[in-house]
Formats: sequence, C-alpha cells, structure tokens
Amino acid sequence: MNRSFERILAVAGAAAVLAVGVDAVTYAATGKALILGHTNTANRTTTLRNTGSGAALNLITKKSSSAPFATNAQGQVANLNASKLDGLTASQISGHFALISTTGVVSRSSGGVSVSNPSPGIFCVTVTGVNPATSVATATPDYATDATIASTLEASQAVVEFDSGHSICPTSTFEVRTFVSRVVQGTPTTAAMTAQNQPFFFITPQ
Repeated sequence: MNRSFERILAVAGAAAVLAVGVDAVTYAATGKALILGHTNTANRTTTLRNTGSGAALNLITKKSSSAPFATNAQGQVANLNASKLDGLTASQISGHFALISTTGVVSRSSGGVSVSNPSPGIFCVTVTGVNPATSVATATPDYATDATIASTLEASQAVVEFDSGHSICPTSTFEVRTFVSRVVQGTPTTAAMTAQNQPFFFITPQ
C-alpha cells in the first residue's frame, strides 16, 4: 500500500469520525433516545407515561432552592393543581373586601369578614384566616352614605383610622375607629374629633 493511498484512508477515516461527531452534537432527534446533559429536539410532543404508581417524572436539583425546570412558554397549563402561590392560599391571594354600615353591619363583602361594634365609633373587624399582627389593611370612609353635614363655610367630615393598640377589640381583630371632624373653609378645626359610627370600606390584600 503506497503512502498516497494511506493518506486517503486516513483522511476518509477522520472524515467519518468527524461526521459521527457532528451527528452526535445534534443529539437526540425525533424517534431517538434522549441524551442527558444535552439539548434534545423533536418535531412532535414527547409523552412520558407511568403505567405503575407514583409520579411520572421526579426532578431533583442539587440545591432545594433551585427551580426544578425552566420554560420560555407563557401559556396556561390545564389541570395543573397548586394549593398555594408564593406561599399564599387562594383566599389570601384574592383578598377580602367589606362595606360596613353605620350600625356595624357588613352590607357587602367578599366573604370571611365579620364585624362587632362594642362602642360608638369602634368596630372590631375579623377576617377569616388573616392575622392582624402580620397583615395589613386599609379603611376609608364611605362618603356616599356617611353623616356628612355641609354648609357654605363648614362641614362635618367622617374620619377612619386603625388602633394598633387594641384598647377594646381583641388582638385577633382589626380595631377600626370612626370619628366626625369639623372642617371650616376646607381646614380641620383644632377641636377634638367626636367618636361616632360612620360607614366605611375595609380592604385587606390577604
């Protein structure tokens, strides 16, 4: 065998190895086995079916804080069930809303809100599943139905605030206080506000 022919065989062999290597770089394609640690491609949906018991796929990461998988898709996944999102239950995510009347009656609410009115101007608001010590809430006067009395120069305006000290209501509730403030020509007077039942909106994001 002459040297020229040996060179041809060597080049042909190298080309064959290179061709196999290039084909390996493309990794598994449609109808072939998955190759771990590499990108795999297919032109059809890949289904993994477990005909026994237990999960069809178990994903374990080196660190428990790492995401188990990643995707570039933003579509909704049918039948995907999760009891919590970012540590919150469905009722906590949707939040709670209530419209409390002058007499302390919950006239409209998103559910899970109850109110007691132990003293004039004091409302104890209980929200199912919500801890006032660790949750926030807002309360604003219902000016559409409050006891506002307006004149040319002065008016009585409802005021709503929270009492974090819980001087009357249990600590398991939100203590809301309502007042009437005298306003003269758009400026609150220095006179003390008068505790008085006033209707208000109550909202908590949890």
